[in-house]
Amino acid sequence: MPPVAGHRPVGRHLGLRTLARPIVWLVSSATKSARQLSTRLGPACAGVLFGRRVAGSMFFHVLTQWAIVIAFTFASVVSTETSAAPVLRSRTARYAAARKLFLEGNRLRGVKRLRAALAAYRRAYELYPSYKIDLNIAQTLFDLDRPREAAARFLRFFRRAKGKAPAHIVQAARAALAQIDARLGRLTLNCSQARAEVFIDGQKIGLTPLPGVLYLRPGRHRVELRLIGHRAHRESLKLAAGSWRRLDVTLLRGLPPRVARRRQAIIGWSTLAGGLTLAAGAATLYGVGIYRGEAAHERYLALEPSAPPERFAEARGDVDAAKRLLIGGHVLVGAGAIAIGVGLYYLLTRPKLPVMGEVPSAFEPKLTVGLSDRGVMLEGRF
Repeated sequence: MPPVAGHRPVGRHLGLRTLARPIVWLVSSATKSARQLSTRLGPACAGVLFGRRVAGSMFFHVLTQWAIVIAFTFASVVSTETSAAPVLRSRTARYAAARKLFLEGNRLRGVKRLRAALAAYRRAYELYPSYKIDLNIAQTLFDLDRPREAAARFLRFFRRAKGKAPAHIVQAARAALAQIDARLGRLTLNCSQARAEVFIDGQKIGLTPLPGVLYLRPGRHRVELRLIGHRAHRESLKLAAGSWRRLDVTLLRGLPPRVARRRQAIIGWSTLAGGLTLAAGAATLYGVGIYRGEAAHERYLALEPSAPPERFAEARGDVDAAKRLLIGGHVLVGAGAIAIGVGLYYLLTRPKLPVMGEVPSAFEPKLTVGLSDRGVMLEGRF
């Protein structure tokens, strides 16, 4: 009890506090020396002293060794107790700070400052985890239109509060979770590979195996699983309110998206370059064929009717050779067109790199369930 105003304690009046300072200093110094002896200097010093031969009888030597052992053991015990004291004090301080934040969160929640209350609850939970704080966090998240996170907190509350929380509190929390189940869709996702990244509507949920049920708003959702060295699995599914679906996925071996995209790009550009090369060859054949064909045709027309038949045969041979060049140009044009088409197909159908950042919209219906007008929560001490 603090002293009454105007009253002077006896210890202060007699000067006992001043007299006790040297004693406190001696005890503190001895404790510090014992701790240093047991932790840093103890093993070395004890080994040296224990191994030295004490002058005198054998009985006196054995008695001295036993005294060293007892002194070292006492120093270790004192060191352990004094080093554990700050830990206990720190735990008590964390409990007091968490309790203060817990009460502050209750006050903020009472005046409808839900975001500030949630921050206070979470700071309190970091200092001193408690199932009672889990319950208040769950209800606050639900009042903030974040039922997915609220459901996860409710499930954590049930795990931690098993056999500890009062039955009526657990029953009210189960009623709140049941209403969440009726308004949301549930998805159980199982993957044959561990540590695969799970994305729901572009938002990373976690790594497989997932700890429990996923709560999703009613509607259509995009589910994607990725793992290095495996092909990504993408699936679109529709969940109704109150439904529960199970999805089993086995990822197949394959190239990562970036490697597959680069590989397909190399194939596409190479094929496109080959098609353009064939087109250039076709243009060359067309030019040479047309030039030679026109020259041979002019020579054929310039021949006199009385010219030897060999001249006419030679001119017709030149014309036929020019036609063969044009036919070769046609073949190269066809092959080049096919190569260009294949190259463009590879370039246009490259696998797209994943784009993150899409966040699903929040669940609109608002629900408050609890033991009082404030919902399911605990007031006061914990």
